[in-house]
Amino acid sequence: MNEADTYRTYVLPKLKSAGWEDEYITEQLPLTPGRIVPIGDRYTRKEDLRPDYVLFIRQNIPILIIEAKAEYAHPGKGLQQAIQYAEMLNVKFAYSSNGKGIVEHDFITGMERNRPRIKPRIREWMPRYSFIREKFVDDWRAKVNVLWELQSASEEGLSALMPSVLDRVFKGEL
Repeated sequence: MNEADTYRTYVLPKLKSAGWEDEYITEQLPLTPGRIVPIGDRYTRKEDLRPDYVLFIRQNIPILIIEAKAEYAHPGKGLQQAIQYAEMLNVKFAYSSNGKGIVEHDFITGMERNRPRIKPRIREWMPRYSFIREKFVDDWRAKVNVLWELQSASEEGLSALMPSVLDRVFKGEL
């Protein structure tokens, strides 16, 4: 059984049984055009980079990459490829599967492990993303507060300058 058969026979049914709906599954999403290889005075283009599956938690918010391999291959054979695609999309989870086994790389914890199944859509992912929220929300809030302070200071400065600028405009100096 080749990779395409693995997609259709094993991986896709497992995604469906885990509650993933078609609108949240994108198959063969092109990430980059193929590399251009010169050959004499001509050139050829290699195949483009396409993860087998990209799963989205919401529209345009990818959560994981799945790279499927042939049934006879080790389930982790495509993990490095999935990791490469995940890094390109800034996705925190990369999976590789041969249809029988699943290997996950978790960028948040840095761990690789065998998984019994692909997690269902929202209910099991949100606790894992709470770590991200807890870690980064405070940083985001601090940055937003700094921006508010800068905006407030700029506003005060402009308000202080406005009378003199208007005075010069009315005098015809500007």
